[in-house]
Order: sequence, then structure tokens, then C-alpha cells
Amino acid sequence: MPLAQSSPVNEPEEIEEIKSLLEKIRQANLQKNIDLFMSCYSTDFKERESKRKATLETWDNYNYLDLSYTLEDYSKSGLTAQAKVEWLIKFYLKEGSKTKENKTALNVRFKKEDGSWKIKETKPVG
Repeated sequence: MPLAQSSPVNEPEEIEEIKSLLEKIRQANLQKNIDLFMSCYSTDFKERESKRKATLETWDNYNYLDLSYTLEDYSKSGLTAQAKVEWLIKFYLKEGSKTKENKTALNVRFKKEDGSWKIKETKPVG
């Protein structure tokens, strides 16, 4: 029997694993933990080092107060999955400013790597 059909995976379980990955990203941003943050990205994430530098630069300029997300339009095919992830970010500039909110919507491709989901690619929605 082909491997793909040998054991159907419980889809809600897969979604929970992806939510767990997004929660790691949330915590990494709040704690400014670059190692935890980068551990959420696939080894073949395009421009991985640029992502790391941009994230550190963002943390230098902003303090996150809270992050939350919604996961929509989930679909899976083999060892890849995709979904729309919308982040609601509450932050303030380090120099001292009012709290601001920003929404970012991304189409995210996930890849199963070493037994856990990682982000392979992100693109802005639209």
C-alpha cells in the first residue's frame, strides 16, 4: 500500500500542530528570542538570513505588547500545507509613543521537516 494512504492523519491534529508553530512565533516575538523565531522556519526558506536580520531590526525599533493570529483556508497535500494567517500586532515605538495596532495577512506555505511543521514560504495576501 502506498505510504500516502497507509495512515490518514487527523486534520484537526495537523491544524493544532500548525497553531503550535504560530504560537512559538508569537512567543519569540514577544520575548525577542531570535533562535526560537528562526527555528520556526524551514532550512530552505528563501532568504532565511535576510529574514533573521529584518526581524532583529524590527525588534530594535518596536516593542510588541501583544500578538494574536487567525488561521483560515487551511489545506494540506502530502508533506506541505498552506493557510492564510492574519496577525494582529499591538506595539509601540521604542522612543515612546502611543500603542498602535497593525494587521498583516499572509499566505503561508508550511513544510513537514524533521517531524514538525516549519514555515517554507510567506507572501502578502492580495
